[in-house]
Amino acid sequence: MTLKPQETQQIAEYFFGKKCLLIDPSSTTRLTIRKMLTGFKVENSDIYNAENFKVAETFIHEHKPHYIFTTYKIKEKNALDLLPLHLKIQPNRIEAGFYILSDENNISAGNALLDNDIDGLFTLPFTIDALVNSLLKSISQKLQPTPYTTSIEKGREYYFLADVSKAKVKFEEAIKLDPAPFSAYSFLGTLHRELKNIPEAKDCFKKALSFKDDHYKSLRHLAEICLELGEYEESYQLNSKILDNYPFNPERIPELTRLSITTKRYEDILNYLKIFTDLKELGNELVTKFISAGLAICGRYLFTRRDPPDQVRGLDALRQSAKLCRGKKEILKSIVKTLIEAQKADEAKKILEQYATEDTNGNDFIFMQIEILDSFSKDPLPILNLGQPLVISKYENSKLYEIMIKRSIEAKRKKAGIEGIINQAIILFPDEKEKYEKILATLDQTLT
Repeated sequence: MTLKPQETQQIAEYFFGKKCLLIDPSSTTRLTIRKMLTGFKVENSDIYNAENFKVAETFIHEHKPHYIFTTYKIKEKNALDLLPLHLKIQPNRIEAGFYILSDENNISAGNALLDNDIDGLFTLPFTIDALVNSLLKSISQKLQPTPYTTSIEKGREYYFLADVSKAKVKFEEAIKLDPAPFSAYSFLGTLHRELKNIPEAKDCFKKALSFKDDHYKSLRHLAEICLELGEYEESYQLNSKILDNYPFNPERIPELTRLSITTKRYEDILNYLKIFTDLKELGNELVTKFISAGLAICGRYLFTRRDPPDQVRGLDALRQSAKLCRGKKEILKSIVKTLIEAQKADEAKKILEQYATEDTNGNDFIFMQIEILDSFSKDPLPILNLGQPLVISKYENSKLYEIMIKRSIEAKRKKAGIEGIINQAIILFPDEKEKYEKILATLDQTLT
């Protein structure tokens, strides 16, 4: 980018005396950033390097750098963990900045730009020209701040210093300085939300969106508030707008899965699965768990529609759920139950054999096998042989006792043995005492 002499002078004056910290970039990246900064007349002696998180943290405390350029991951640490410290040390963000350096495919870093008070994201590798252009674009309002920008940034400064009353005054002042003050309303809404003034926060975010209907932070805050208030449909619509306009954040899959289930948009979960499987950044156990549980619910819903193509999609959803659940017994039990009810016991058996792990073994695993056998087998003996140890161990599942009583009668087992099972069920499940007593009362007649 070719700058006019006046612009060059303005940039030099802005960066004069500012300290800059480079955290863990490669030597090539360090050289490029240093070249850019010295081109802006930053003294070499004001540009520092930190090779790890601890050194960087100490340097920020002691030397108060104005600008930080850091890789998203600093060894095993996340660079965003340094941001609150930098905001506290340098609360005047017109005079300071925090930039993330990241690979092109790092989705988490991309979303960090939306969700945090960072100034920019530089995608590696970059040329000196690309770096200069990106930085100048991000600081343009800092070089010549309008009264509106100045008021907002002063409000943010007070906010970062925890001076809530002064921050509120500045944000309210900024609202009067711009015909479309969506940023001022959004910051004011954030302030109200932290103070638990939820109606006021909600109103501020709505006003922000009236000026800019796709403003990310206002959409995000308002969606979260609606979710907390139980206004699920409104939260769903706001989140849909976020998904339509911004990159998908895989870390939000648990939250979005819950919302899709609550609003009965089960097929959304299939879309989350596609996004999830396309990601290169896998391994988030919480995300995997929610996708798996959501797919189990989605599969169940698709089976209730009775349409052959939906049945196929439902079976695929259940298989994917089993694959992702890592042997979690509650999810496998849900899958098995759905398949048994859909008269697909053979599929339930295959899934249980393929995806059961050590976590699934034991009494829960045996009971799932019993349920599968009971759904199609005419021979009571294998079921009774599997179930007897569970009865002896007083396994607490009413369905087990129903199956054992029914199959014992079919096998014409001794009355005393059947009475023992019924009496144990009455003790374990007192709320169902009447049901079991009726079975006991008619046992003689049933066995004849």
